[in-house]
Amino acid sequence: LSMPPVAPLRSLQSRLLLDSWASRLDLQRTIDKAGNTFYRKHGNQAKNKAVQSEAGVAPAIAIGSHLDSQPAGGRFDGAYGVLVGLEVLRSLADIGVETDLDIELVNWSNEEGSRFSPPMMG
Repeated sequence: LSMPPVAPLRSLQSRLLLDSWASRLDLQRTIDKAGNTFYRKHGNQAKNKAVQSEAGVAPAIAIGSHLDSQPAGGRFDGAYGVLVGLEVLRSLADIGVETDLDIELVNWSNEEGSRFSPPMMG
């Protein structure tokens, strides 16, 4: 999943691959206006209205990083963090662990500013 700084086709391919893997886990996917992608596994407290924010969202533990790379970041810069988060969610599903809090896998868009300035746009 390592990519040159400006690689729109590879960026799309990596996002689609992540989508296909995450879809097997029955996660709620959202994409914000900056292109950040969130895959949420609902925990037990998500059903409890008392812990939800005014927007109706339960608190979550976020795991992830970015799939796009940056020139000096190394082969697995960012992608490793996204794949580790996906594996955590897979492992929880495989052994049937229910969590109290929601867990959200995050693929940040342009986390390190490799494609656009400023970085951390989301």
